[in-house]
Amino acid sequence: DEQFGGLILRDAHLRRFLTACPVERSSQDEFDFEYGDRFAEHIERFDPVFVKTLVRFNPEGDAALNQRQTARLKRLSDQCKKVGRKFLFELLVPATPAQLQKFERDPSEYDRTLRPELMVRAMAELQRAGVEPDVWKLEGIEHEADSRKVALQARLGGTVAARVEGLIGFAVGRTVFWDALMAVRKREISRDEAASRIANQYKSFCDLWISARSARKVA
Repeated sequence: DEQFGGLILRDAHLRRFLTACPVERSSQDEFDFEYGDRFAEHIERFDPVFVKTLVRFNPEGDAALNQRQTARLKRLSDQCKKVGRKFLFELLVPATPAQLQKFERDPSEYDRTLRPELMVRAMAELQRAGVEPDVWKLEGIEHEADSRKVALQARLGGTVAARVEGLIGFAVGRTVFWDALMAVRKREISRDEAASRIANQYKSFCDLWISARSARKVA
């Protein structure tokens, strides 16, 4: 992002890497632009391939909140089309209190049974309102949990997803880097060793995806 990654974005642009720059104000329940009405100006400063936003949107949630978010997202979608930029939309569907109450005995059951349906409904609702991303980044396994368990689940999920038509990639977060960074902080390993571990971990996900993708094409 612009605050912490400005130099990296500019360097990546010069090297002709694909870049994605977020526009949302972080850690907010309601989507809004980090730079208000000047959001488009800040996007153009870095000339990213993808304009990215993260949004929490539950179709059974607060109607007024959803309407406000949809209006802003329509504005962003229109701006991306106007200037020819790709739009990457990260959709989170947090449970409402009433929904969580239904799964009081097992909160994870919400993720397994209700969230997929709500996600599809949210996507359809946003598209009907004129919000049309080029890429949907859909919520997967990124909860607080044992990193080895998460890594295993991500590997299994990645293998399945790579074989599905229409899915073009994957995203992983702290699963890749958290343990290595904590080890550096505790002075158990060097920064160079941490960088090597992170790179190898990420490459293992890439190799898994490419292998499964190749198998689908052959089939």
